[in-house]
Amino acid sequence: MKSPEPLVQTLPWAVPSGRPALSFPKRASVAELRRLRDKHFRDGQHELALQVATEVATREPGRESYLRYGMLLQQVGRYREALGVLRDALRFETGPKYLISDIHLHIAYTWFLMGKGKRVGESVRRADALRLKPRAAFNYHIMCGNFLISKRDFRGALLEYLEAEKSGPNRMCRSRAAINQGIALTRMWDFAAAQAPLDRALRMLKKGGHAAELAIARSARAAVCSELGHYGRALGIFLRAARTFRRLGKVDREAEVLSNAAYNAVASGQWSKARSISERAIALASTTGQLSVLACCYAHRAMACAQNEEVDLASSSLVQAQRLLRGRRDWVANLNVARARCRIVAISGKWTEVFRVARQAERLATKVGDAVRVVEFRRLRGDAEAHLGHGKASNYAQKSAGRLEALLRNQKASPTKRLASKLAASEMPILVVGEGGTNKTETAREIHRASARAKGPCVVVPCEHLSFPASDLYGHAEGAWSGATRSSQGYVASAQGGTIILDCIDQMSSEDQQILIPLLDGRTRAVGGVDERVLDVRVVATCSSMETLTHELRSRLEGAVLRIPALKEQKEGIPHQVTALLAGRRKISADALTELANHRWEGNIDELRGVVDRLVALSDESIGRKLVRRILMTTKTRRLAKRVHASRDSRREAVLAQ
Repeated sequence: MKSPEPLVQTLPWAVPSGRPALSFPKRASVAELRRLRDKHFRDGQHELALQVATEVATREPGRESYLRYGMLLQQVGRYREALGVLRDALRFETGPKYLISDIHLHIAYTWFLMGKGKRVGESVRRADALRLKPRAAFNYHIMCGNFLISKRDFRGALLEYLEAEKSGPNRMCRSRAAINQGIALTRMWDFAAAQAPLDRALRMLKKGGHAAELAIARSARAAVCSELGHYGRALGIFLRAARTFRRLGKVDREAEVLSNAAYNAVASGQWSKARSISERAIALASTTGQLSVLACCYAHRAMACAQNEEVDLASSSLVQAQRLLRGRRDWVANLNVARARCRIVAISGKWTEVFRVARQAERLATKVGDAVRVVEFRRLRGDAEAHLGHGKASNYAQKSAGRLEALLRNQKASPTKRLASKLAASEMPILVVGEGGTNKTETAREIHRASARAKGPCVVVPCEHLSFPASDLYGHAEGAWSGATRSSQGYVASAQGGTIILDCIDQMSSEDQQILIPLLDGRTRAVGGVDERVLDVRVVATCSSMETLTHELRSRLEGAVLRIPALKEQKEGIPHQVTALLAGRRKISADALTELANHRWEGNIDELRGVVDRLVALSDESIGRKLVRRILMTTKTRRLAKRVHASRDSRREAVLAQ
């Protein structure tokens, strides 16, 4: 199934075969025409809005009218014309100056749609050199996110989309940013996290009544349901979005959505429905010239006909799909055609051909990073191996597919994250417990960012490095001891109104831990001072073990204990963490991710970060399973050598003692 693409202002549309006729009073004022243009744009009637925008630009040429004219040309897919109009908009000397940066960003988006990456960077830099107003800042972050998506830096793109949602000037812009967040998370295979921003976008668009944007959000939400294996639900959402596009006259978008609906109908076993939907999509895509959609629809119809024992029609549909793809590099359509070939020849019992096609499709899916399709074709290859009598190879393929699918489909929310979000809403002290290298300090910072004190300071105190804990924490008065020539405020004073993170409190001695008791009670006094201070500070402490804590300190912190599991206990999150650590620097295969997920990470996140950096340094463009195995074997050998040498030393000491 085709993955959704990120939005800038709205997704581009191809020109429908017949343009709707527009009737408006010839004596209508420019202000009335602008209101009519904006109304059509909000309703998703971009062809009507374009005709009104043409009239407005003719009557009153200027920066604003030409910008809107160029934006609507983008929406209907006339990119060359849009580029010319937007360049003309820059030539006007009159009009609001803040629109110049917006014009540069829309020029960048036009180059982006045309596949000109270098020109995108030039226009974005020109826009960045100007002072960005709220709407221009929104477009800037969206454009940067789209550029990072094309570079496969999904984590960076997600951060840009989050900034875009913050700077969005209205509800529609914020919903577009939320849709793009869901798309970025989908590309990171974090389907559970992708549902939240898409649901948020749906709620905002339902309130605003933006039909076209609502259909786009529903399409992206249906794509997530399909990736999670909820094919029936995805089919219903796709069909609902298709009805909206049909009402709006978006023929190309309706064809694309119906193609995805046909895929889900096939996956859910509704063969007759899949055939009717694919034939409707073929009729629409034939008028718009969408060859990729046509090839996918023919492949879906071939599978549906093969299941209904209509062999001749299935074969002719498959031949038609292959003919459309001849000489074209379209991996989405190629994978759909390969799936249809596998299913059709499997029905006829030609398992050697099934094995060959499934292996080729699996390699293509691995190359483009589509892990869900890797699982599907690996299972098909395993079935072919079983029918050919290769039991060992079939068992290996099925098991590896199962492990990879478990990593992708295990989308249960982490209990630790749920508990952390609940504790963040309170004001009680929190104790974060976990092994070394589990990012306890970062978890404490996330609690601060999710709390009501997020706008206040967040001060991290390294408790194991405090030389004079009382003075370092609470400050001291001038002359408190010999050599104290000036007073000091301390860590606690600098954290007023925010959160103080006491890192590694179990590394403090029992006497030093007693110094923390007044902090947890909310009243402190500087060393050598007289006045008692009332604190407005949230306390979050971290430790590796609670055994070394004193009874007084433990009793005050045991009410809210957050235990961070070791990395080996949360293997389902390792692929997402590896993708985030790579940050687009390298591509990584699905098998390599499976190898990393199955490793015992005794050093937790710190060890994982080191291994990822080593993989990046030793790889050229992509990271494969062989390189991962070599790196992990090296670290395992070193760890084993240390353990053997330590045991030898202990035995030698025991012999000498005798």
